[in-house]
Amino acid sequence: MQLPWTMDTQPGLSSTMEDEVHSILLDYDLEIRPSATPKAIKKRTRFIWTCCLCACDGMRISVGYCPGCGLPRCAYCRVEKITICADS
Repeated sequence: MQLPWTMDTQPGLSSTMEDEVHSILLDYDLEIRPSATPKAIKKRTRFIWTCCLCACDGMRISVGYCPGCGLPRCAYCRVEKITICADS
């Protein structure tokens, strides 16, 4: 990042203020470069189910009826908990 002035030419800054300005500029530079700071991987949990009659799978738990055979999800249908990484 190019500044219009340098610390030597800026009047009225003590060495403590100079250090603080350097720190702020470094923090700002890290914030604008996404590759500079590691981000926490966000994970989401999903529940999917498999139809016990036609073996159609991959439906979210919120889907009440099988798109393959049209029957509702029952106690014999297999339900899986999966964890996926969510991109920001």
